[in-house]
Amino acid sequence: MEITSELKDKEFIYTKKVGNKKKKLVYDYDRCCGCGICTKVCPTSAIELGPVIEIATGMDAPPVMIDEKKCSFCGMCAAFCPHKAIKIENDIQKDDYPQLRSSIEVNENCLPCKLCEKVCDSKAIDVKFNMLKKESIVPYRQMAKGEIIIDKDRCNFCGICAEFCDAFFLLEKEQTSLDIRPFEDLMIDEDRCDYCGLCVDLCPEDAIKVISAAKVAIKIRLNGKMTVDDNKCIRCGKCQDICPYDAIKVEKPLEGSIKIIKNRLKECDPIGCHACINICPSKAWYVSPNKEEKVGVKEDYCIYCGACENACWVNAIKVERSNVKHTDIKEGHPWTNNWKKAIDAILGKERERLDLSRLVKTEKIEEEKKEHIKEEKPEIDEKYLREALERLKNVIPTLSNKKVRFFWEKGDPRTKDEVLKRVKIDKTRCEDTKVI
Repeated sequence: MEITSELKDKEFIYTKKVGNKKKKLVYDYDRCCGCGICTKVCPTSAIELGPVIEIATGMDAPPVMIDEKKCSFCGMCAAFCPHKAIKIENDIQKDDYPQLRSSIEVNENCLPCKLCEKVCDSKAIDVKFNMLKKESIVPYRQMAKGEIIIDKDRCNFCGICAEFCDAFFLLEKEQTSLDIRPFEDLMIDEDRCDYCGLCVDLCPEDAIKVISAAKVAIKIRLNGKMTVDDNKCIRCGKCQDICPYDAIKVEKPLEGSIKIIKNRLKECDPIGCHACINICPSKAWYVSPNKEEKVGVKEDYCIYCGACENACWVNAIKVERSNVKHTDIKEGHPWTNNWKKAIDAILGKERERLDLSRLVKTEKIEEEKKEHIKEEKPEIDEKYLREALERLKNVIPTLSNKKVRFFWEKGDPRTKDEVLKRVKIDKTRCEDTKVI
């Protein structure tokens, strides 16, 4: 068996070779938020949480640490990672094992518009318009006169008019979990508007009215497509919430509740810390306008991953999961019960791991046996003993000389004859020391 590890950019790649079979585990710590679900499901305790509190407050480090020597490359961490930060490549069929089940569906009500793309924090949504721009259809007429009126009560700031014509532009605002709307106003550059009236047909809310004698007798049909990168989407549900046409339906993989323990908020400093706000992948946390509450969470956007709980240094956050949505677990396999235990661990139960008690007990028994073993003294040959004692009598005067010991201990480079000459010791005695 051979196990290797390497780091490429922000990906740790672990490879295990056993004969001709090869398994690979890839951990992208840039995608990892430190939720710790992988540490709960791991059957061999090969994954541990890193310095999540420090990471949440600015430190660049892997949120979890993987011991490749303990890892069995079973794939449980990859199967249940809600952020797809861990991937496994091995010779097993993926369908044989359960996976987190979630979905995002887009129906025929989608226009599309720009709202969902703008609120997606994970950059998983891409909206492409296939219609021509205004200047490609009708060039600007500088001498045109007229009036354009926008009904702000009807406008939902979908951004279609701004995508079509450069005379419109949307004024962006800072988004919070309490108000995820990306725009606060729709503005018109009247120096660029020639009152052609083409935007009137494009507006899905009939919020634009153009008064002009020079309207263009062309109707523009809205055409485009909205796509979702399933590998990036974390199922926070913001796109579903912002969509004015009920075109998106999101199913989250985890269900549960999130609580703020108020009696622990005394030391909480949301302005200086920001750990829960920074670590949350769906940006569900916010600084509360109520100074006593300090922080708050929009639970509609929470995916119950638990990263905020790990990042809170005052332990004021508690995440409890009540349901894990997953594909079917095939019965009758040797690994079936182990995967069921992994799901139970996500729900808060203590993970049952390998029982090492027998190994520990065996070691104790071996130690007890050693205590009862009587040591036998070796047999002494009287002849060799007398010879050794005779030679020691000749060595003792040499060892008693302080100068000799000094030169030997210091490793004096001078020859043996020079040392003997200085200390006036019989050469035959020195030869005896060599024998000893």
